[in-house]
Amino acid sequence: MLTQLGRRSKFISTGFLAPELATSYHEVVAKQSLLSHGAQFLKHVVPEVIRPIRSLWHEIIGFLFLSLAFLGGVSGFRLVRNFDGEPENVFRLLIIGIFVAIMGGFGISSFRRARKISRS
Repeated sequence: MLTQLGRRSKFISTGFLAPELATSYHEVVAKQSLLSHGAQFLKHVVPEVIRPIRSLWHEIIGFLFLSLAFLGGVSGFRLVRNFDGEPENVFRLLIIGIFVAIMGGFGISSFRRARKISRS
């Protein structure tokens, strides 16, 4: 059973070219456009490039947050060393403690997220 594909080419039911019916292989094979090749390339390459970039981003942000927590901790240590019991200093110490806890938590969370991304 012969089926016609295109203008001059025909296939035998097994799928092979009939040599007397087609002039070249390229007349029969469907051509992919350059756009579809580009889309296929991006689909395969972009996720593999973005994963390490995202991991690096989370590591940089984690370092930034831990650095801020460290600076807040140094400021809190200085305040504790010169602590005189005034209510203003108690409030400042409380605010510094909350700041250090939040920044440290964000920093650790960012490093854990970076590790999770790099392992997937």
